[in-house]
Amino acid sequence: AWIEGVPEEIQKKAALNTAEAKIWGPYEWDFLQFSDYPRIIEKNWGKIFQPLFKLEKKDAQKNAKDLSGFLGRLVIFRNDVFHARNLNSKQYEELEEHYTHLCKIYMNWRKLSEKKK
Repeated sequence: AWIEGVPEEIQKKAALNTAEAKIWGPYEWDFLQFSDYPRIIEKNWGKIFQPLFKLEKKDAQKNAKDLSGFLGRLVIFRNDVFHARNLNSKQYEELEEHYTHLCKIYMNWRKLSEKKK
């Protein structure tokens, strides 16, 4: 999954971070940045992520580019919060909407996963 699913540039960056942390073994996934996920999802959209993110009937993420834009917004929120910048009320409302949406997708995915067992 790592070799086929993660763009080479991101693999190299994660390997470098793993080496700098002096942790050896299959830990590269732990060294991905939140901002890496849109590229990983775009690369694997049809194969893995499209069915997952189309579970909601009113899903705003119709394709990989839409999802990438959605995740790009989350990266901005993540950076603001991480760097101790306050979100304004409009940003906070948008973040709550995204969180609710992702929770619904996750719950639907769990239901589907349990049915397959």
